[in-house]
Amino acid sequence: MRMRLPLTSASLFLFLAVLGAALPSLVLAWTETKMVSPRNQAENYAVQVERFEDAASAQALADSLRQKEFSPYILAARGSDDVIWYAVRLGLFDSIEDARAAADDYNAKFTGKAFVAISGNVDSLEKDNQVYFLQVGAFVEHTNALERVKEYKGKGYKPGIVKLYDKSKNHWYVVFTDVFENPEDARKAATAFHEKEKKPCYINMIDADLFKDRKEPAS
Repeated sequence: MRMRLPLTSASLFLFLAVLGAALPSLVLAWTETKMVSPRNQAENYAVQVERFEDAASAQALADSLRQKEFSPYILAARGSDDVIWYAVRLGLFDSIEDARAAADDYNAKFTGKAFVAISGNVDSLEKDNQVYFLQVGAFVEHTNALERVKEYKGKGYKPGIVKLYDKSKNHWYVVFTDVFENPEDARKAATAFHEKEKKPCYINMIDADLFKDRKEPAS
């Protein structure tokens, strides 16, 4: 059973638009403000209140949260720093923006420092080293991706291709029209794209180094 935090902002999110299980991420329609990493297909997102190197401290915080009528749980996992952490968490969410809203709500009420993390990972997803790209297609065949690139080049865009993998290790050639360093600029660009092309595009978040490594050279 999934545990969820009550979200006063939940009504802001109208619907979850998923482009099928085949795509390399849960990509969301331009009308949404939600964004997820294309590295994590069908992952859930958690609100991580705090993490500790000792289990006793994590358990003490979890007990304290239960007295406040939360339903915390503890995840023990190795972080990117090669340390085993005991992470105290609240809820599981299908989108990163729902998780962000829950974390913001918790922090506002309890002056906390909760952040968003992937369900099985103790590291924060809210890192500075992220970029946001506008996805306009994802293909198994490279030739199909090239056709989409050609289409948008003809419309005056500067599209590119980034090779990504889904959870089953299947590769996808993802076509994008632009890349941004912050979500606000990406949202504005997505809105402009929709208004001009009358087609949906999707805002995806990805680690900047991974994006650089997987992006094909411009042709």
